[in-house]
Amino acid sequence: MILKFISSINNDPILPRIITLVSNKDECKRTENLMCAIKENINYSSLIRYHNMLDKDLIKLGFDDDDCDDHDMVTIPHGLTLGWSFPLQKRKNSSLLSRRRVAWFTFDPLSAPPDIIFTNNNLTATCNNFDHRVILGGVGFSKGIHYWEVQIDRYENNSDPAIGIARFDVDKFSMLGKEDKGWSMYIDDKRSWFLHHDEHSNRTEGGIHRGGVVGVLLDLDQHTLSYFVGDEPHGPIAFTDLHGVYFPAVSINRNVQVTIRTGLEPPIESDDDDEADV
Repeated sequence: MILKFISSINNDPILPRIITLVSNKDECKRTENLMCAIKENINYSSLIRYHNMLDKDLIKLGFDDDDCDDHDMVTIPHGLTLGWSFPLQKRKNSSLLSRRRVAWFTFDPLSAPPDIIFTNNNLTATCNNFDHRVILGGVGFSKGIHYWEVQIDRYENNSDPAIGIARFDVDKFSMLGKEDKGWSMYIDDKRSWFLHHDEHSNRTEGGIHRGGVVGVLLDLDQHTLSYFVGDEPHGPIAFTDLHGVYFPAVSINRNVQVTIRTGLEPPIESDDDDEADV
């Protein structure tokens, strides 16, 4: 196993324990043992994000290993990332790293603005502000096909929640899609628009209501993002040419409450019926 620190380490008090843990590699020969050890020794499981990374993503981060076919990473906040890699055959024998069709995740309260209230085991989010606040899901995706749904639990005053994906460092204090690190569909009770980098496109008739559901289909094999409303495709493919790591994201204000549904089968399979990777 190869362990590399690929970003800076600061003085957070948990980091000495991480360094001690990683230095004792003999006890962490299998990736799943490493994950368990991190969670047990640091008690930071809610902060740990697990990613499967493409080679080109790792090159951008300065991670280079020509002997391995694929790579995986754990990102712990405060600037520390653990990266490791396995030859393809070993990856096939690893239960933790096996290919999965669906991903289970919740909202991430630790990266959210302070005026967001989480309930229902972090599956439901409410905002205490009239302005939009961005909330991320707790897992990032870099490849595979992923589908999740956002249920509108409360909808008042013709608000327009924005639903989509974002980079982890997206601006959390504006509508999702207003800047270049967010991609969204914002929707009211009559129609919707796609929004990225403050550019609005593809007005589509058909809105939401209390109890309505918006589905998000992120296909990183085809590098596209598309939407469903009420189990039906909504508008054309929203965004293309998506590469890198993306987090599920929504932005809401105090007029809206949402619940995220995960672990769902994609409504549309890719042409080669590949399973999704987390």
